Amino acid sequence: MSKSTNTSKRVILIVNVVVLLGLSGATGYLFMKNKDLRYELSLSEQDRIKKKNETLLADIGKLMSLPNEEPVIVLVNNPEKAEAENPGIKAIFEGLQKDDYLLIFKKAKTGVQFRPNENKIIKSTTINLPIVVEIIGTSADIAASEKSLVQFGNQVSIIKTVSETITDSAVFDVDNNQSTEVQSIDKILNFGVTNTLPNTVTASEQAEIVLLVASTPSSTDAIPAAQP
Repeated sequence: MSKSTNTSKRVILIVNVVVLLGLSGATGYLFMKNKDLRYELSLSEQDRIKKKNETLLADIGKLMSLPNEEPVIVLVNNPEKAEAENPGIKAIFEGLQKDDYLLIFKKAKTGVQFRPNENKIIKSTTINLPIVVEIIGTSADIAASEKSLVQFGNQVSIIKTVSETITDSAVFDVDNNQSTEVQSIDKILNFGVTNTLPNTVTASEQAEIVLLVASTPSSTDAIPAAQP
């Protein structure tokens, strides 16, 4: 056998090994991709959203230091519609584009606008959001309590939930992170602060502070009105 023939066989052998290694790598890649896809499909919709949000926060966290709290995350699908329905957005964030993410850190009072297709923070700013207070009680009790809170102005946003079953008045901090505001409200209403809600009461998803207003014959007189 000639030297050139042996060399040719070695070249063919090396080429075949390279091809096999390439096919092995491609097969491994496809296997991992299919495995990841199967894992994604096995997750519930809630878990998929949670996983996506975690990835988003990790990406943004590489660009800036984020507050240590779970933000409200909004994906902008239609910039014009978003600005029309929420005029405050236009005042806070700049030049909204489709697929921008808006992150609202309520406790830290921070807003972040992130553009994933540029991997860029468009804006990070301090924002002042009203605290969402849910008042639960009879219609008359709710009206009296709302009147007492008028001095807070636009610092609070009120949700009204009519109920005839409240037997004890109290102020409840839903996420245990509004202690100053809870004390301020209780100073006016003198309800007392509670660490738990009754089993029959569930706070609204948006609520940050819950006011339980017990129904009494003289409830509208018992709750002090706002000072002029």
